[in-house]
Amino acid sequence: MSLAIQTQAKPSAEIQRLLRAQVDIATNALATLSREKGVHAARKACKRGRAILRIARSGLSEARYAELARAFRDAARWIAPIRDADVMQKTAKLAGVTPPPRFEEEEGRHRVVACQIMLRELGEDLDARPVKPSRKDLIQGFVRGYTKARRQLKWIMSDPEAENVHEWRKAVKYHFFHLQMMEDVYPAVFKGLAASADILQETLGDHHDLSVLRPLVVEPQAIHVLLVREAELAELAIARGRQQLALSPAVIDVWLRELWGLRTRAPLAVPRPAPLVLAEEE
Repeated sequence: MSLAIQTQAKPSAEIQRLLRAQVDIATNALATLSREKGVHAARKACKRGRAILRIARSGLSEARYAELARAFRDAARWIAPIRDADVMQKTAKLAGVTPPPRFEEEEGRHRVVACQIMLRELGEDLDARPVKPSRKDLIQGFVRGYTKARRQLKWIMSDPEAENVHEWRKAVKYHFFHLQMMEDVYPAVFKGLAASADILQETLGDHHDLSVLRPLVVEPQAIHVLLVREAELAELAIARGRQQLALSPAVIDVWLRELWGLRTRAPLAVPRPAPLVLAEEE
């Protein structure tokens, strides 16, 4: 499902639509997919839900924002141990080390059912009390998320500890979702920016998986291999991040306001070329 906000529609209606869709996606994934795939899809939907809330935050009361963000967060956290165990199994095999124990099947089923109940309650709450942010709120939210990702990049450039990189990873992931939401503002630009942000957050995700696996490893040589690979991934991510986040937040703010205004007044339309008519030979 596309996260793009349709610029010709009311921003409040679009945000409400996107939030409700994430609840439905997560619920359906847990009900219809295998446990591993369903949990992964549901957690991603909850993260997208929180990203949508972050970009719309200025249009919500602090209490309402906190309430909805907590609901998405708690639903995702309840099934997080299942996903973490699955990831550690795969990461350990790729790193050539002994994998940790698998997650208990009965405990997994219990967590999935509890998450489904949370999601149903969240959907009912959104239906009863829709959110209503404006275009200005969404632009502020986009710039706020961009600023945080840029600030944390500067932080890890001087202190690339695993925990700092993980915090930057979360900010980059939110920025990636926000770029996807802005796609309709200028597709030719935002699709490309989203694609590069996706590569960046995948690099940071690989770094995080290794940093989580490392404390579970006892072989000294394996620990050394993981540390070296973590350092390489951190260096690569910083280089990509400096390109992704090169512009100042003030420039991004003006640029986005101008683009959205132009898009609203004059929808993008690609004219069809006139058919080529060849003159008949005499």
